[in-house]
Amino acid sequence: MALLEVSQLSVRFGGLFALSDVSFAVPAGAIMGLIGPNGAGKTTAFNCVTRIYAPDSGSIRFDGHDLLRYRPHEIIGLGIARTFQNLELCKRLKSIDNVMLGAHTQIKNSLFSVGLGLPRAHASEREARKRAEEALELMGVSDISEELTGGLPYGTLKMVELARALVARPRLLLLDEPAAGLNTAEREGLSRVIRRLRDQSGITVLMVEHDMQMVMSLCEQIVVLDFGKKVAEGSPDQVKNDPAVIEAYLGEAEPVAVET
Repeated sequence: MALLEVSQLSVRFGGLFALSDVSFAVPAGAIMGLIGPNGAGKTTAFNCVTRIYAPDSGSIRFDGHDLLRYRPHEIIGLGIARTFQNLELCKRLKSIDNVMLGAHTQIKNSLFSVGLGLPRAHASEREARKRAEEALELMGVSDISEELTGGLPYGTLKMVELARALVARPRLLLLDEPAAGLNTAEREGLSRVIRRLRDQSGITVLMVEHDMQMVMSLCEQIVVLDFGKKVAEGSPDQVKNDPAVIEAYLGEAEPVAVET
């Protein structure tokens, strides 16, 4: 069954269509890729799912919920989390504190209980810290939990950001160019982490990524966008040999040289 269903989605900025009648479904438990050249509409699709953008037409359903009826801050409560192209971490906070920010979207206290230091507030804070520690451990970076993020290597920061998304315990994880800026070893490690999240935690993954080696080896299904339109969908083997995909990336009908 599809966990996420995007149907006939269109988004227009002025006279330009960022997305035009795009439809795809993400099966529960899948690792699925959303790829295409720069400007194809991939991040726009993510922004519609997370309600940052309001589409001009179409529908988005998550586990039976009409996402267009929800506000951006309510999406995480439904079980959807995401990372961004650019790191959105506070450099002056410790890693553990950055990750705990993700837990506070679900573990809430009133200003009254926090201000008075009531037991309920302390218990919620302990729960948030526990979740954050578990997420950092899962990412393999628990050793830097007390370090300021401002002085950490870029690859480590990527793991911290992913931990922050996971601390909310999502059912669907949207990854926007997770391998950007990573070296080969870090990309391979990230692929193992993503596969483990799906296999052990049952998290469904939809990822936007330009590293075709990573996409082809990790994703079971791939949707290809070009100039805001869906031009192909299928398995990695089907997609990499599709003439429309080859033309979108190379501008000519030659085989895409991607190892699998």
